[in-house]
Amino acid sequence: MKLKAAEAKAFMAKPDLSLGAVLVYGPDPLLVSYGRDMILRNLLARETDTGHERIATDQLRRSPDALLTMIKAQGFFAGRQVISIEAANDMACEATKRALDGRADDDGWLLLSSGQLRPKSKLRKLFESHKRAMAVPIYDLSFSPHEVRALLEKAHLKKIDADAMKDLETLGRNLAPQMFLQTVEKLRLYKRDQEDGRVQTSDIEACTTREDDRSLDDLIADLVAQRTQRISPALRQVYARGQNPVALLIRAQREFRAIFSAASHPEGPISGVSSLRPPVFGPRREQMVRHVSNWGVIGAGVALRNLLSVDRLVRSEAKIPAQAAVERAFLRISMTRIKR
Repeated sequence: MKLKAAEAKAFMAKPDLSLGAVLVYGPDPLLVSYGRDMILRNLLARETDTGHERIATDQLRRSPDALLTMIKAQGFFAGRQVISIEAANDMACEATKRALDGRADDDGWLLLSSGQLRPKSKLRKLFESHKRAMAVPIYDLSFSPHEVRALLEKAHLKKIDADAMKDLETLGRNLAPQMFLQTVEKLRLYKRDQEDGRVQTSDIEACTTREDDRSLDDLIADLVAQRTQRISPALRQVYARGQNPVALLIRAQREFRAIFSAASHPEGPISGVSSLRPPVFGPRREQMVRHVSNWGVIGAGVALRNLLSVDRLVRSEAKIPAQAAVERAFLRISMTRIKR
């Protein structure tokens, strides 16, 4: 049987125990991993003494009946087994079919996960056509505002500013589920020992930015704001933390591509910044709107051409001082007179 993508979340929260096998697949490995783990967790919680074993796809070629044997096996307390296969492909099709055809109602379950599967995939066809199997495509598992609030309530985060709540709802829509759950957990730990415990946008920024990224973010902020006198000292600090010239160029290009994209939005800078992915929120959103207004399409295009030119030079076989080349490029961009 085939499940609609929109129904995936409800199925993962309450998998059908009458099924013999579930296949989770999709283009995003993080979403597939989250979906598989959620189904596994709920299968293990539905009955006591349920066991879990893993088997690799290549093992099934040597022993096609292995899956059937494993789902019929019982643990010490006669509990059923969940047998999981990660990165499953068409080589698992024959063994899975044998297990499904020979499975009794009180046998264990199969849980397969895979990447994006074409409609012609044998494994996908088996799960979509078999009455005791379910194919679960996962393309999006964003959290709704209601689900975000429930997660925050569960984490004992009850005092949340209105702007911070909007930011968290935006993150819930756009971050991978594991990353958003990690953000909520970081926020819980971050606010645990504070007397007031009120969550503000600055708290969210502190929990979503790694410490070793802060100096790099500060450097890019100085570059975009054209604070020329700060560029060289900031570069020395970033290099001292182990960053390399190519990484700086990539980060600067990403920032100016975002500015170029937002500046190209037909409804203006505010709408352009709101459409950026990953989302920009808090004080940085207001800062980005200013940058987009200041640079515009032409200015951002000039900066990107400079960065791409130096990028090609640094990555080439030419023996040039890469750090000095990046510094000259950044200084040149910081002193650019933006034409309207």
